[in-house]
Amino acid sequence: FYNKKTQVSNYEFLILGRISKSKNLEYLIDNFLESHFQKNNITLIGEPVTKADEEFQSYLVDKYSKHKNVVFNGMVPHNDLPNVLQNYSFNINGSLKGSMDKTVLETISAGIFNIYTNEDYDQFFDTEATRFTNFSIKNKSLKQILNDVSKLEEKEMTRIVELGQGNVEKFSIETI
Repeated sequence: FYNKKTQVSNYEFLILGRISKSKNLEYLIDNFLESHFQKNNITLIGEPVTKADEEFQSYLVDKYSKHKNVVFNGMVPHNDLPNVLQNYSFNINGSLKGSMDKTVLETISAGIFNIYTNEDYDQFFDTEATRFTNFSIKNKSLKQILNDVSKLEEKEMTRIVELGQGNVEKFSIETI
């Protein structure tokens, strides 16, 4: 998955992972659409697993059908994922504390700027960086974090990505 990036190649956003209410997808999309990035694209890559997940996906597709910049791409085979990830610069993850979501580790390794709610990922960044990477659903701070990120200079975004990449190297499927 490792992909060394020296700049933010685009402002394409990604939500990678299972389509499920437990991932707080509706909250993520709503805040994205209210942020300074509202005209950018946000693509969901993943699929539902349970019947309830399928119903939730149908609800989301219907709710956001008028937003052409909210794209549901379905599942990508794991072998193809590293190539697909090259098309994105940002990943938003709404998994709560208690689960180390491998999609965050994969996207950090791929050189994607991650914005997440699980403070377990703070270990990959310094205090200055976590001001731009970690949000709280309870405090409804995603929109503000996105707006703050929109004001960052590319040099600082790249520093945060490189910091994450350097610190995630010690993780593998065996160590997660």
